[in-house]
Amino acid sequence: MIHARSLLLALVASACASEPTHEKPVYQPPRPAPPVTAEAESAEPAPVDPTAPVPPAPAPSSASGTTLSVIDGKQVPIEELLELWIHRESREVYTYLQTIVERRVVEGEAQRLGVRVPPEQVDRAVEELRARMRAKIEELDRDVTFDDYVRGRLFLDPGRYKAVQREGQVHSLTLERVVRAWLLGQERADIRLIILLAEDPADEVQAALDAGRPFEEVAREFSRDPSRDDGGRMPSVVRTEDLLLSRLAFSTSKGGVIGPVENADQVLWVKVVDFPEVVAGTWAVIAPAVEASLAELPITDIEFVQWREAVYPFHEIDNRPFLELFGEPLEGP
Repeated sequence: MIHARSLLLALVASACASEPTHEKPVYQPPRPAPPVTAEAESAEPAPVDPTAPVPPAPAPSSASGTTLSVIDGKQVPIEELLELWIHRESREVYTYLQTIVERRVVEGEAQRLGVRVPPEQVDRAVEELRARMRAKIEELDRDVTFDDYVRGRLFLDPGRYKAVQREGQVHSLTLERVVRAWLLGQERADIRLIILLAEDPADEVQAALDAGRPFEEVAREFSRDPSRDDGGRMPSVVRTEDLLLSRLAFSTSKGGVIGPVENADQVLWVKVVDFPEVVAGTWAVIAPAVEASLAELPITDIEFVQWREAVYPFHEIDNRPFLELFGEPLEGP
C-alpha cells in the first residue's frame, strides 16, 4: 500500500494560523484635485533616479492572507503556487490531502484504542529505511554521505528530514496496529482465493479441485493473483454485503469452496479456511494477538479499504477549507 507524504499543506495551515489580521482602513472621501496652472503645464518632469528603491506595491488579494514571496516589492500570495500545483498535479495533490486525513483519523483511533508502538520497533524501522536510502545514495556516488545528499540534492535540512522520516515510520506502524486491531474485533472469514482471467481454462481448475487436489496447490499452479505464491491466502474479510468476497465466504461453511464465480473479466474460486473468534478489549488485552497477527501477515490494501469504509464515517471530515484555497468546488477523486 503506497501512501504519498507531504508537509507543505501542514506548513501552509500553520502559516495561515499565525499570520496577523490587518484591520480594514477607515474610508476617506477623495479630495478634489488642485487646478492646473500654466506653470504646471510647462514644467519639465522630474528626472528618474534608476538607483532609487522601488516603492512597495499593495498586496494582491489572498484568501489565506499568506505570502509566498515578495518580488520587486509585490507580495505573491500562496494561492498562486497552489493553483499552479493543483492544475499540473491534481491527483497527486488530492493524494496528499487524503494522506493527511488518514494520519489524523489514525491518530484519533490510536488514542481511542490506547495503541502504543514500542520505541525499539520505531528505531528498527527507521534504521531499515535509512539503510535502503544509503544503499541507493552509494549507487549514485559513494563519496556522498546521507546528510550531504539530503542537503545538496534534496535541498532540505538533514535534521528536519530525519525527524520527518521518523514521524512517517511512527504513523505506518501505528496504522498497521489500528487497522489490524479493528479487523480482529470484527466477525470475519479467513479465505484462500483463485483468480483466472475470462480467457483462462476454468475447466482445468474445476477438474483439479473435483479430483481432490489441495486448493493451495491448484492456486499456486493456476491463479493469476499474486497471492498464488502463498497458496491463494488472502487477508480476512469482514461480514458485509458490500464486498463480493465477503458475500461468497459467508454463504458457505468452514472448509467450503465456492466457484467458479464470474466477476467482470475474471473467474474466481473462494475457499473458507476459518471463521476466527472475535478479539476484543483494551490494547493491553489485544496487543499480543495484534502483534502476532502482523508478524504472520502484514496488512494489505483490501484490509485497509475495509477499515477505512467502516471507520471514516465516525469522524467529521470537512475538506472545504483546502478546496477554497485552490478555488476548486470539487472534492477530488
